[in-house]
Amino acid sequence: MVMMALNRTQTPFDREKSAALRRAIRWVIGMQCRDGGWAAFDRDNDKWLFTQVPFADHNAMIDPSTSDITGRVLECLSHFGFTTEDKCVQRAIEFLKHDQCADGSWYGAGAATTFTGRGRHCAGCAASAKICVCHMSAARSRG
Repeated sequence: MVMMALNRTQTPFDREKSAALRRAIRWVIGMQCRDGGWAAFDRDNDKWLFTQVPFADHNAMIDPSTSDITGRVLECLSHFGFTTEDKCVQRAIEFLKHDQCADGSWYGAGAATTFTGRGRHCAGCAASAKICVCHMSAARSRG
């Protein structure tokens, strides 16, 4: 969100701003997990064994990829010209396809919410996003 807001802001330091945004884009792409999605804080921190440590705050020890964060990253990348032709976007779409529920929705972070997806939401993508993965919900039937 910060990257999208900064991209729309005019400053007397546009050259420096552009350089900072390029670094931020490289960092965001570098945080993509091996499964194609993005997590909240870490890359590839999804070892469920860590949830079994008796003195731990169980699920707080892992940070798996989630569809809502992945959708938000896709929205952000779309503001910087990324399309379905980019490998990181293709990998993210495959993650979202795999993570999608049979009814076409996606679970939110921590399974606290469900994105009902069809046409209006794209796993966190805004309606204005240039990258939209709603079309893949048609591949899943409601039963």
